[in-house]
Amino acid sequence: MQFHREFQIVTPRTLREFHGEALVLPDVRILSTDERALLEQYAGGGKKLIITGNNPLEADNQRIVRFSACPGKGIHRIARG
Repeated sequence: MQFHREFQIVTPRTLREFHGEALVLPDVRILSTDERALLEQYAGGGKKLIITGNNPLEADNQRIVRFSACPGKGIHRIARG
């Protein structure tokens, strides 16, 4: 069975207005100080932050889920053959 999930693209310019329950950061390498603070505030507010690949945050919060390997990179490698 497939799930159809609504999603929203979030950019540094729209990060302040994002109010979804979960935010995925796929292998983000660079964050400004302001972006880092907003993301830590987001997770601190009870929302879930999912980070795959590179980890740009230093905060230790139970609402931040980390996957050291970015699953999308593995899928891309398999798809390319």
